[in-house]
Amino acid sequence: MAITEAQKRATVKYQMTLGQISIRLPKQELERYKTAAKAAGMSFRAWVLLSMDRQMQMQK
Repeated sequence: MAITEAQKRATVKYQMTLGQISIRLPKQELERYKTAAKAAGMSFRAWVLLSMDRQMQMQK
């Protein structure tokens, strides 16, 4: 099924409400983090967000 123009516009509109974080890591370091996320039963994104939230809590 093809994506309609309305769906494309809605996707762009939604994406405009999001922020983005981009970091570059050595591949070995990235793989360590991905492995830790998998071991925790989490997606990499969820693991990173949880890690950032925990760091913020520690700083309070």
